[in-house]
Amino acid sequence: MFREAVRLLEHHQIARMRRGPGGGLFVFEPSAAAVSDVAAIYLARHGMRLSDLAEVRTGVEVAIAGLAAARIDDEGVMAIKKALDREAKTPQEEQADVVHDLHAAVAAAAGNRVLELVALVFIRLSLIYQIERLAPPAREQIQAEVLRTHEGIAAAIESGDRELARHRMRRHLDALGALMR
Repeated sequence: MFREAVRLLEHHQIARMRRGPGGGLFVFEPSAAAVSDVAAIYLARHGMRLSDLAEVRTGVEVAIAGLAAARIDDEGVMAIKKALDREAKTPQEEQADVVHDLHAAVAAAAGNRVLELVALVFIRLSLIYQIERLAPPAREQIQAEVLRTHEGIAAAIESGDRELARHRMRRHLDALGALMR
């Protein structure tokens, strides 16, 4: 039982067991990825409905887009551009791995670590469910439009237009939410 617990902590990069002299169990500060994975697993195991995810994610990410537009700095602009570039250059069959990068970059640019963590949980849950729920033709249709939409959101944030950023993020997530129901 103890070994299983240690393996779980090692898997989430929270602890590491070292053998030999000076060895033992070493505990690390949990990363946002580890926390978001655990929260996502918890919600998925407790019967989270996709409509619940879409509803809450939209509200939170719309607020994040507004904050990002108000607080954007050079570092945030670069992170957003990097996410868009990665998305544009990634082959369609690998898009599921990068399509949420813009959302993570926008959350980081908002400058609120709590909202960023919440957004990362939503992203993780979306990744779990989008891959399992959407048929390949639906994924292709979405991917054809998402980059253009992401570019519009990024442009609004980079220009500091809070209302336009919020509007574009709401429309984007409402459209995706409708497909996930």
